Amino acid sequence: MKPYYDDGRGIVIYHGDCREILPHVKADAVVTDPPYGTGERLRADGEFARTRQAWDEWDTSWRNLVNLDSLGEKLPAAVFVPQPRLAQAFAEFGDVDRLAAWVLPNPTRRQHVSPSYGWQPIALCGARHLHSARESDWMQAPNNFAKHDHPHRKPVEVLRWLTRITTLLSHTILDPFAGSGTTLVAAKLE
Repeated sequence: MKPYYDDGRGIVIYHGDCREILPHVKADAVVTDPPYGTGERLRADGEFARTRQAWDEWDTSWRNLVNLDSLGEKLPAAVFVPQPRLAQAFAEFGDVDRLAAWVLPNPTRRQHVSPSYGWQPIALCGARHLHSARESDWMQAPNNFAKHDHPHRKPVEVLRWLTRITTLLSHTILDPFAGSGTTLVAAKLE
């Protein structure tokens, strides 16, 4: 499989359907924010318009396509989960050991939508393999993105925190959904 980008120093990007790519990629941990609701766009009247496509629906099947570690177990993972999908994530991932949270000091309230979520759940899977016991299970960081930005963009400092929890310095981090590349930036900075 040929990478879309390879800097020769460990940063490799594949472009395509992750369900076809994941079985061929080796890593030490997963840090990711699967797509959900990115088809929502803010209209001029302040309401959200849905323009969802099939790839934009919450789906957990990718977790079983990630290569296993050297002991034959699923890789440790930090996975952002939409709050209404927490029970589904616990049931379908099968290895959620802990729940972490990104706490937003400035949650965005959507017009005519309640409640205004002030935290984002993160499923920590395979926690017995997690590496940083010194890290808290929650992090407070503002979401300083403009309303017209990607609706689920995450701050780099939150992804840096998750890379510290899930990996050691020499480990390879896998993000099956890459999005705007925030996990890539966080991994490079750590």
